[in-house]
Amino acid sequence: MNSNQDRESITVKYLTKGHTHMSADGSHGNIEKSFKKIKNIYDFTDYKECLRASRKDIEVIQVVPVEKRIWEKKKKIKMELIMLADLVEVKFLKNKSIMLYKKSFKDRYHELDFLQKRYKPDQLPKLTTRGRGKRTAKKAEILKKLVPLMPSNRKTFWQDLTENESSVDLITGGQFDPC
Repeated sequence: MNSNQDRESITVKYLTKGHTHMSADGSHGNIEKSFKKIKNIYDFTDYKECLRASRKDIEVIQVVPVEKRIWEKKKKIKMELIMLADLVEVKFLKNKSIMLYKKSFKDRYHELDFLQKRYKPDQLPKLTTRGRGKRTAKKAEILKKLVPLMPSNRKTFWQDLTENESSVDLITGGQFDPC
């Protein structure tokens, strides 16, 4: 947010249960039907094919690993643990090192100072192109339980999956810990 652009703020609103109709709902319904038609989805290639088959006008673009920063947790002050699933809106202000957030759309903004005071935007962490990966134990579990059920031409995706012990499970451990 701290750039030379004219924007004064960036606001991100997250969908909540019972949201209103969106133009993408029809596409999502077609994708669900496509998944149900395919008996087994073994790997990412199968997944992309399901998306492609769902509608004539869908172009599937695979995002490839790109350079990203390796950010380290350095803040030592204990703060309230904020669960990402509880947030409905976040806002970032130009030239400010805080995040404003809401847990309800009717709520007022709460302020979270999550950057170190001595943070210098011109001194960024090192870059990596390494994928997120899975923890070794999780990959071993997949290889033991799921891969034997797959045709041999679909096993490579799982066997070549990047291992990363610091990878957090996005289903069971997907929380935002600012401290």
